[in-house]
Amino acid sequence: MKQLSPLIKLFPRLILIGLCFGAIAQAVFGAVIGATAAHANNANTYAEGYAAGASNTAYAMGAIYPTLPPGATVQTIGSATYYLYNEVWFSPSYGANGVYYRVVPTP
Repeated sequence: MKQLSPLIKLFPRLILIGLCFGAIAQAVFGAVIGATAAHANNANTYAEGYAAGASNTAYAMGAIYPTLPPGATVQTIGSATYYLYNEVWFSPSYGANGVYYRVVPTP
């Protein structure tokens, strides 16, 4: 019985150490997940073709965007459909991943 007593005395410490490592692992993985989500949000904002909070956003001629800027209006010229936003014209096109919008000259 005396041989087991040192192990019994260490058992609560081992549990405490295990709990500490668990808390550290949660903090590390939580930070990684949070950083990944923040990166994804920034990447989505960039992919949408505008910088959040910017008041003057330039759209490059011929550039392709996965979404239209908020507030773009539908314009039908002849039989073609365009979208107009702040004097910038977008033409819808269809690809393997669905619809995308290309900046085009004024029709």
